[in-house]
Amino acid sequence: MTEVIKHADLAQSRLATQFREATNLINYLRTLLSESDELEGVLQDTLNNLSIDDAENFDLDVIGDIVGQPRVFIDADGLTYFGYFGHPQAESYGDLYDPSVGSRYLSLGEPPAGFRELSDPEYRVYIRAKIAKNHTHTYPEEMISQVKFLFGDVPVDLSEGVMTCDIHIGRKLTVNEKYLLESGILAKPLGVEVTYTSD
Repeated sequence: MTEVIKHADLAQSRLATQFREATNLINYLRTLLSESDELEGVLQDTLNNLSIDDAENFDLDVIGDIVGQPRVFIDADGLTYFGYFGHPQAESYGDLYDPSVGSRYLSLGEPPAGFRELSDPEYRVYIRAKIAKNHTHTYPEEMISQVKFLFGDVPVDLSEGVMTCDIHIGRKLTVNEKYLLESGILAKPLGVEVTYTSD
């Protein structure tokens, strides 16, 4: 978080010594700069809301536009939801202590497949994946870094073969996170088959 500037206080502190007790001048300066203090607050809010972790709704859409990742997800067929046993996209109820268990509720009127909007938590993951893809040259160290950027500071092992690369992620992944990796959203070297495994 950046330092909040109190413009009226700053202006008063910069007055020449002979004007430090001039109440009319001080009040005039404070009146002129009251809108600057208000604008400072608005700009601080804007700056703080452009954090991927804190942004919500429209603010998150702005970040998505900046990095080139739309909120509308075209192929939602592989995503899972809380639902009844036997449905191909059904998962159990979630667990606060184990992120690999369960899925979220499907909202009323939300299509389970095809074109649909990503929820804020889902959209954050896709924005992070797009940022990682935009900034990697697919060296092994960078491939590890992009996985850590996407899933947090987790243990990641990479082993290379002949035109293959195996990346092991040291935590359980949700079904939707696995689907994300399988969709090829992360950058990879051209012509190299990358497989992801997890605990």
